[in-house]
Amino acid sequence: MKLLNAFRKKKYKNIKEYVSNKIGDIHLLIPSQIHDDFDIEVIIVKPTKEKPYYTLITNGLSNYEMKLPRHIETNSFCELLIYLPEDWKILNPNINYYWPIKSLFELAAKLVNSYGWVSFSSIINLNRKVADNCSFNSFLFVIGINDEALINNKYVSFYTLIPVYDEEVIYAKQYGNESLFDKLVNEGLVYPPIVDINRKIKNI
Repeated sequence: MKLLNAFRKKKYKNIKEYVSNKIGDIHLLIPSQIHDDFDIEVIIVKPTKEKPYYTLITNGLSNYEMKLPRHIETNSFCELLIYLPEDWKILNPNINYYWPIKSLFELAAKLVNSYGWVSFSSIINLNRKVADNCSFNSFLFVIGINDEALINNKYVSFYTLIPVYDEEVIYAKQYGNESLFDKLVNEGLVYPPIVDINRKIKNI
């Protein structure tokens, strides 16, 4: 009952209202470049003194309901986030800078068209390096206790994406996805997990 009351205080009409109220002023909207009927865009929130990093959020993924297995207890609607350093060349079309936006679209498309669902500590592999200057090829999905809201009468989870290496995916397959998340936390991962293309793999 307390949980429902908490959600009643956090109702939003749409994702943009949620972003403006909880995350920051919307700077740019990037439309999907996958295909015309894929009605998803990426919202960009610029760095501020209080939040010295870019925040990228999908808008429209929560229009598609995930096909959750019966044993999974999580919301069936979601949006995706990724955090970038404040000196990131956000509008540079070079893949070494554009890959976070491209990855958001690709991961959203996978959820809608093939993968079907995610929950805390899920991993989706893109089966290739995201860029020329880093070796990430997969994304770990994480969520905090405050990363959900009631939007347009639907409970929506906001999953933060942590880019991970192939060796870390192999580790997760052996020891479990949550064990990989715990390992990253023990190695210094903090919230928000701002992308570091120079992050080293430790103890694998």
